[in-house]
Amino acid sequence: MRNWTPVAIVLNVLAVSCTNSGTAPLDGGSSADASSSTNADAAQEGGFTATLVDVHAHIWPLNKEDNDKYIDDLAAVARTERVRIVLGLHASQPPHRPPTYSTDHDTWTLEAVSKYPDVYIPSLNGFDPADSASVEYVRTQLATGKWKVLGELDLRNKPKQTTTPANHANMMQMYPLAAQYKVPVLIHWESCYPSDCTAGEAELNDALTKNPSTTFIFAHTCPIDQMKAHPNLHCEHEVQATPLPSDGFDRVMVGTDIQQTSLQVGYGPGKSRHYRDTIAEIRAELAKLSPEDAERVAIGNARLLKIVE
Repeated sequence: MRNWTPVAIVLNVLAVSCTNSGTAPLDGGSSADASSSTNADAAQEGGFTATLVDVHAHIWPLNKEDNDKYIDDLAAVARTERVRIVLGLHASQPPHRPPTYSTDHDTWTLEAVSKYPDVYIPSLNGFDPADSASVEYVRTQLATGKWKVLGELDLRNKPKQTTTPANHANMMQMYPLAAQYKVPVLIHWESCYPSDCTAGEAELNDALTKNPSTTFIFAHTCPIDQMKAHPNLHCEHEVQATPLPSDGFDRVMVGTDIQQTSLQVGYGPGKSRHYRDTIAEIRAELAKLSPEDAERVAIGNARLLKIVE
């Protein structure tokens, strides 16, 4: 999932009410860089040790038995490391083609939440965003009140070869639904795939502008300039992707994009670290912020957006 072009962007959309949709100004702060080999002890000895929310994690969609073990193993680490995890499906990547979407996978997510309600937060995404039938499925599911997040939805995603525009007719119906039910929407977006970057950015800007009650959150990176231009835009920072931004901490959260049964988090081609080490790196980054900013990024912003209580 990390074969991004320089201007490629991945967004999460957290849909909330107009009151919560991003009226706060961007705050200043300090940037941070960290390495897991030196940060594990720092996180335990005077570092940032409070509960944090990982807003981007996946089930293992290929096999129920393997998924169940993965869910158990990840929950055990999350409890030890004091992490709450937003959990959901993602479509299969190579060599498991084509991308797969199944409502059964949403059932698997709810099972994980039922088993570990202190760890997992349910994300609805067992549907194809390009399928018009998905709009009614989303409407029906959100009405149950079970879901805290909508996504990750693969729109423009080069590794998965999906090309649904951010302002696709289906999405433009889903965004208001997400805002109505005050749930997050997690969306993968790469402006430069497959069209030219200008056209891709125009699609995204159209979606942001026409859905002011929906809070959009980029995953993997924090485009601060765009966040300043769009008060309904937040971001998910990943320590393995880019440095922590130097400002905007009132709209920054953290995530890992974990999706391997080995509990390895990808750091680029051929590189990975265990989930525990990635969390230690995140904590070391947060420890360099002011206590107020660290709390915002770790869990405070997720609370404001109703991801966690």
